[in-house]
Amino acid sequence: MGRSVSDREGCRCRKASHRYRWRPSYRRGREVPCWRAMVSSRVALRAAHPTGSAHAFGRECPLLHLLQTKPMNDELEARIRSGQALSESMGNFHVTGWDAEHKTLKAAFTVRREYCHTNGTIAQGGFITAWLDAAMAHAVMHDTDQSQTVFSLEIKVSFYEKVGPGEGRVEGRVIRRGKRVAFLEAALYNPDGKLAAEATSTGILASL
Repeated sequence: MGRSVSDREGCRCRKASHRYRWRPSYRRGREVPCWRAMVSSRVALRAAHPTGSAHAFGRECPLLHLLQTKPMNDELEARIRSGQALSESMGNFHVTGWDAEHKTLKAAFTVRREYCHTNGTIAQGGFITAWLDAAMAHAVMHDTDQSQTVFSLEIKVSFYEKVGPGEGRVEGRVIRRGKRVAFLEAALYNPDGKLAAEATSTGILASL
């Protein structure tokens, strides 16, 4: 039985043998389309029926709502652009001091239990790296009077002590800043006041 071109559209496979090709189904004794074409058709159905469930798969899909993009309100957009939303998500990360002579920035943050593993007692290493990285980035911004920021090319982190829930602090310093590249370092202290982690970073400068 012949197939129309519209029936065979949708396969974007790089293999020429898959494009506009139907393969035999040994289970049902009939031909079915290339699986890549089937995936493309399902994506098209989701786009055609963003609210839909029954229209897309013939039954309600409980995960379909995850594919929908909710409109962003103006308040949230403003918080994202100002960096407030990011700071809040990092335990209310905020700058507490800047030493222009030594090019050193001080910041504080809250280690929340939801940032911790091992029954909420030890902060996950990714959060510690993020606090160190943020301190170094803010050090560059203060060193350039908020005219430049830095994009990390490399970060090396050394962990010394565990970081538990509570109030922590971090210090970031500009070791050397050229026209395009900056060399940075940072030290993080846990709520007990002990040096818990250190980082060194190389980053490329970019205008704000």
